[in-house]
Amino acid sequence: MAITAAFEAMNTLKYSPRQSRVIALAALAHIAWMVNALARQGRCDEQMFDWLAARLFASKISAGDWLHAVCLRTLRQQLRGEFDAHAKTIMHYMMGLLTLEKRLSQQPEMLQVLAERLQQIADNKDFFGQELHENTIAAIASLYGETISTLKPRIVIHGKPEYLNHSSNTNRLRTLLLVGIRAAYVWRQHGGNHFRLIVERKKMLDALDSLQHRAIAGGGSHDRNNPD
Repeated sequence: MAITAAFEAMNTLKYSPRQSRVIALAALAHIAWMVNALARQGRCDEQMFDWLAARLFASKISAGDWLHAVCLRTLRQQLRGEFDAHAKTIMHYMMGLLTLEKRLSQQPEMLQVLAERLQQIADNKDFFGQELHENTIAAIASLYGETISTLKPRIVIHGKPEYLNHSSNTNRLRTLLLVGIRAAYVWRQHGGNHFRLIVERKKMLDALDSLQHRAIAGGGSHDRNNPD
């Protein structure tokens, strides 16, 4: 997959282990936020969805590839408790993805299947003439269902039935969850664990401040209202 010049520039920057963890956790937080919004409102920012989903098709990916101002803002709001009633739900999805990624790391055969199938999907998506055709999203969702969904404990998504039962939304939810698994891998790769998530909140907020000026601006934004 071709990588844009902006992403190549980000790869040349150096990040400390803590900064790398925070970048990955910020992406994970925004993925959880988007899952919650999609399940409760039936919509999400398509530009941000495409940006995140593109991370599935990179053969190698560094922490810098996940750096985005929107993601940093989401994590800051989550750490400060600014999501009100939805903070627990978002954290529940984040913790669930971290747990599933750790389980996945102990399943070499499943990891191989994921790598091979994602490469096939990447090869096929060029046929449709756009970055993320609905058929590509459906293929990613199917792969998630055949692999990650078989691991325990499964992530239960809470939302409105009319959105959860819509196939297009379901495919996007599963795609986001698979992207979240990869972000969780980057978090763990740089020393992230449940203990750090609990005790390093102040240090993570400080790292967010140091990263803000290096983030890619634009590419998506929050709805001014929390999902209801």
